[in-house]
Amino acid sequence: MLEVKPGWHEGPRIYAAVVAEPGTKKSPALDVAVRPLRQRQHRLYATYLHDKAAYQRALSQYEGALIGWKSRRRDAQAAQLARPRAPQEPVLLQLFTTDATLEALAILLEQHPRGVAVIQDELAGWVRAMNQYKGGKGGDWHGWLSFWNGAPIIINRKTRQEPIVLDNPFVSVAGCLPPDMLSALRDEQGREDGFLHRMLFAFPDPMPVRWTDTSVSESTIEEYRRVFERLWALDEVSPQVPRVVPLTSQGREAFIAFAIELYGELADPDFPEHLRGPFAKLEGYGARLALLLQLCRLACEETLGEAVDAHSVLGAAALVHYFKSHARRVYARLHATPEDR
Repeated sequence: MLEVKPGWHEGPRIYAAVVAEPGTKKSPALDVAVRPLRQRQHRLYATYLHDKAAYQRALSQYEGALIGWKSRRRDAQAAQLARPRAPQEPVLLQLFTTDATLEALAILLEQHPRGVAVIQDELAGWVRAMNQYKGGKGGDWHGWLSFWNGAPIIINRKTRQEPIVLDNPFVSVAGCLPPDMLSALRDEQGREDGFLHRMLFAFPDPMPVRWTDTSVSESTIEEYRRVFERLWALDEVSPQVPRVVPLTSQGREAFIAFAIELYGELADPDFPEHLRGPFAKLEGYGARLALLLQLCRLACEETLGEAVDAHSVLGAAALVHYFKSHARRVYARLHATPEDR
């Protein structure tokens, strides 16, 4: 995570949604973006099946050896024999999940402290899994608010003797959403709890449906995949404790300039009130995006250090500028009447 200043840390958590009408090819685009994760997950699953078969064989041998050990342990000479050791059952390593219920995700995060991604072709399913569709009796909505901050979470369930304790949960969300489902991301009672403000929206102009021979080249897709491979290969100190990286002196100057410009927009008396919440969250997103860019550049050997420099901060500022324009479009639609639309 990035230390912007003492006491202010930002991890690379992102809730992202592509907003577009049905039939506008948003799902194929998402598929290309997450292809490296799907490919690596396929390899991890194949390894898991191999290890599981070996575990079943070892378990059968262990059970036979245990029966023999129990039958001989009364023998004076055999009493010194060590009890057979049970084999360890393999666990499937997961990079992402499509099950967005809070309890399922908490169990997964408990097993994968380095974190997971929630990827859903239709983010409406993510929303439906929350407590606003459970008569207000669930806690999923508030859980997702906490996940965005990386706040500690304790979940108690009747089916478990011990609670699920997540000190630093790391989960990001990506998916697609039709414009008519945007209102589902708001609190049922119309309260501004900040959930919607945590989303980064891309709401591109609709493209005309036409035939084209244009496609993404295999070499580009392969280079894109290698970025992920290099990121996964970065040194790890502890899966439970993220490494804290600083801003360089020039990176700090660039970030301060970025923040001051954002503060100036928010201080404008003519600034739209309904945009204050989402724009305020872009301050933290600027730091998160700068960290992501720095680590991608490090993985691609475009820089030598983890400390976030001015180049990454300026890149993050450009991305934030992009997301500002799309936030204006999203919130204008949310605050429009059916007649306006």
